[in-house]
Amino acid sequence: MRSPKFKVGDLVYFPDEGEASNKDYGIVIRIISEDQLKLECPYAYEIYWIVEGNTTIDENWWIEENIVLKARA
Repeated sequence: MRSPKFKVGDLVYFPDEGEASNKDYGIVIRIISEDQLKLECPYAYEIYWIVEGNTTIDENWWIEENIVLKARA
């Protein structure tokens, strides 16, 4: 398994190219292994989104292609 790009505690940013309201900052709260979720990817990220106030779990490839690191914990 390759190493995750982000770590627990990292502040990340979703710079969506759409409307300004789609932009959001989040904090990585957990990295979930493949066997914990029965995913077809090596791991997933659980992120708490500050502006939206919700938590998402997304596969590693999507997060690592679309999310930008703003600050490392």
